[in-house]
Amino acid sequence: DPEKPYGETLAVSRGPDVEVAHVAFLCGTGARRVEECDHARLAVAALNDHYDTLYDQLVEEVRFQGHEASIGEPPTTDASSYRTCGVGLALEAVIDIINNRMPEGDTLMAVVTSCSVDVAEVASISGRAKVKEATGRPANYVVVSPSSTASSLKNEVEFPKVARLATSEEKIGQAIAKLTKTFGWQRVAALYEDSIWGQSSIQGFVDAYPEADVVGGGQCLGSDECEHYAKMPSTNQNLGMVIPQDLTNSDGSQVDASYVLDTFLETGSRILYLSAYEET
Repeated sequence: DPEKPYGETLAVSRGPDVEVAHVAFLCGTGARRVEECDHARLAVAALNDHYDTLYDQLVEEVRFQGHEASIGEPPTTDASSYRTCGVGLALEAVIDIINNRMPEGDTLMAVVTSCSVDVAEVASISGRAKVKEATGRPANYVVVSPSSTASSLKNEVEFPKVARLATSEEKIGQAIAKLTKTFGWQRVAALYEDSIWGQSSIQGFVDAYPEADVVGGGQCLGSDECEHYAKMPSTNQNLGMVIPQDLTNSDGSQVDASYVLDTFLETGSRILYLSAYEET
């Protein structure tokens, strides 16, 4: 019904000739992530609108039903004190949507989410196996991401059915390596977040510029061990400095940028390659 308000276009009825395709919107918090989810909802509403002729022949007898879940930390007044995504809630949200919001017997067709960490969580073979075990339904959904860039997610065996709309960190790393070579920068300090995205970002640069002197030695800031390290191609040694997602002071307060910058200055480098979410 084109006269219905926009918000109601995601609610669809099941008719004898209409197949309902369920889509999970895993939305982060903060303005950027909310806007990305808004775009996804608008795309689904446009597909459900059979008055605008947009892809109507492809989805003539299909109506998309959207289910939204928040997977970021609750916003606070300080934009740098909460993580907008990638906090380990994606898989739990998918399971909840299937078990509690979809009719029994229906399967999930697609998952839309932003951060590479969340994409990996729901798209991996192990993640899909957990969804299937927890719901008793197939987990053959397609994972669509507007902004995930971790190059490791291109592994279609480990992360099947992933469609991304942003350039991979592999290509971004190549571009930054070319810029670095152009300016003759040979000694670079690499600081990156302890996640598959942060690791992929630095790895793309190092693979494209293996002769660079990347300092840091695989140091995990404020912790004994991190999970994700970029590797020197020739030696497979950890490189750079890794920033844990839960890096805090001894009193539990969040570490500010001065701590990270002081660590950077101690390396003797004056060129910094930083890969971290804005809230990090």
